[in-house]
Amino acid sequence: MDLLDLLMGGGVPQVFKLGFFPKENDFLELTAEQYQSYYRQMGDTNEKVYVLLPEDLQNQGFDDFDGLCVCTEHDKEVLLSGVEMIEKLCKESGQEFKNDKQKMRYAANSWPPVFSKVTEFEVPTDSQGNPIHSTMKIVK
Repeated sequence: MDLLDLLMGGGVPQVFKLGFFPKENDFLELTAEQYQSYYRQMGDTNEKVYVLLPEDLQNQGFDDFDGLCVCTEHDKEVLLSGVEMIEKLCKESGQEFKNDKQKMRYAANSWPPVFSKVTEFEVPTDSQGNPIHSTMKIVK
């Protein structure tokens, strides 16, 4: 991961968008036929390319489109780094969390709102961009 990735949240915003913690086993390298299709659509790359296909059935169908979620080796590393950052924050809190979503809610409330913006974990902000912590839930 490079400096720009770290400045952009180190994969945390991407994990919030997914809504679950992808694991190493959730990434399957493209087949030769899939690589050919990828190259036709996206152009050549010297990186490995993966399909994100969660083993956990409750995380399958996470996307809002009819295609496959495809990512490069770099994208995969950034995503897994985001998971690691959230896990570390939660562990350091000393609190118990039942699932990934609880961990993401905790992280969203602990970090600047920009990381969780436009996700189900978005923290509402005032006109200056400061988080609004309230017991009321904003319904969109």
